[in-house]
Amino acid sequence: MRLTQEGENRFRVFTPFMFEDGDHLAIVLKREQEHWMLSDEGHTYMHLTYDLDEKDLRTGTRQRSLRMRSRLSQSRIVLESC
Repeated sequence: MRLTQEGENRFRVFTPFMFEDGDHLAIVLKREQEHWMLSDEGHTYMHLTYDLDEKDLRTGTRQRSLRMRSRLSQSRIVLESC
């Protein structure tokens, strides 16, 4: 793993992990107020939309998938400051 600074309190995290198309997993470490957070900033969801049509998620039991997408886009890991 490797970190590259992209501004004040923001770092890109490079890992060997990749999607099937060869794109690397996007991870950003950033400080918001007194916490450090890891986020993919919606990159994983973008890859999911390559194989899914979002309008199909709006019918039937696929609503659960749409709610999961919403949780994924809002999810982040909070690291307590030392």
